[in-house]
Amino acid sequence: MKSDDLARLDNILKDYRHHYHIIGSSDETDSNPSVRGKERVRSSSSLHDTPKMLAPAKHRSRMDIASVMLKAARRGALKSKIAAEAYLSRPHLNEYIDLLVENGMLHYSPSVRRCYTTHKGQKLLEMYHQSRQIFYQKW
Repeated sequence: MKSDDLARLDNILKDYRHHYHIIGSSDETDSNPSVRGKERVRSSSSLHDTPKMLAPAKHRSRMDIASVMLKAARRGALKSKIAAEAYLSRPHLNEYIDLLVENGMLHYSPSVRRCYTTHKGQKLLEMYHQSRQIFYQKW
């Protein structure tokens, strides 16, 4: 691999660890006696050492949640699939869907009960990912 590719992978891993907290890591195991006897998950920087369970970050911005929803609905998705991918309850999901539909980012088709990302939503998603690359390139 080229050094640029390795640097990009390192940035992806740092961003991954920033937004997800590894369950069963040594920090949690030492402070929680109920986890002590269980198998620990290694947290090295290798791509082959993937954690067994992941929990979403505790605090997400509205934009983070909206981007996950828009990404899930790119080719059409049921509300249940969007809720599962965005880790949202049904009431929160409906609030976000209403907001995105109202602003023209998402289209809900009641006949097939699917949500679709609109062209405006696609553009927002692209701009969101570009801004994340700018702000999180050093981490």
